[in-house]
Amino acid sequence: MLCNHTVVVPVEAQYWDMPAFEGVVRDGRVYGRGAIDMKGCGVMQLMAFLLLRRNRVPLTRDVIFCALGRGGRQPLGMKWLSEHRPDIWTSNSS
Repeated sequence: MLCNHTVVVPVEAQYWDMPAFEGVVRDGRVYGRGAIDMKGCGVMQLMAFLLLRRNRVPLTRDVIFCALGRGGRQPLGMKWLSEHRPDIWTSNSS
């Protein structure tokens, strides 16, 4: 499984010490939503997934691309997926 996350922090102001969307630079660090995330890794995983398919690489088992998001108070993400879609872990589809 190629698993990554797309959003992990809420945007509501009470969860932030600095404005979430301003990209504040303090003490040599950038603070703000998306300043440190996994989107680059997610894109690399997606490209690997697509290249396997496009190049018809023979596989001995499934390769699953899993991009998860969680925002605000929504109970989403890997926990929700494992509780509500256990079929994904046992999938035999290509």
